[in-house]
Amino acid sequence: MCRSIYLSIYLSIYLSIYLSIYLSIYLLIFVLIVLLDVKAEIILRQSDSQQAKPEESLQLKCAVEGTDVSSSLMHWIRQAPGKGLEWLLYFYSSSTNSYAPSIKGRFTAWKDTSNFYIQMSHLRVDDTAVYYCVRDTRVGKWMDGWIIIIIIIIICTIIYF
Repeated sequence: MCRSIYLSIYLSIYLSIYLSIYLSIYLLIFVLIVLLDVKAEIILRQSDSQQAKPEESLQLKCAVEGTDVSSSLMHWIRQAPGKGLEWLLYFYSSSTNSYAPSIKGRFTAWKDTSNFYIQMSHLRVDDTAVYYCVRDTRVGKWMDGWIIIIIIIIICTIIYF
């Protein structure tokens, strides 16, 4: 009789500790998921209007506030007068980038921690357009968030067990 009471008390204590640990872990994960989804205000400021003649060169700068450009996938697009938007390039790093055939070999992009640039050489009349820089929000965030969550789960598992 006493043995079953002790066993019952032991099991209830063990289960309550076990459940509280797991609930704490899941609560922590939930809070982190919510926090990781908080978005900061990100501002893209582009160069003032510039002009160049055919065969000249021109450099545009896009200053980015609120995020580190070096870890962002960035694009340049343009809109010629009376036409739709045209994608020009994406740039993540010197080894991860892609250029539209119409600009390949003439335009070059690069970035640092807070700026994204495009150098346009051998300009042609059909390059006349309004140029826009764009930050791709699909890259990095999802994967970075899950890596952090997995690391926290592993650490909590090691600490508690």
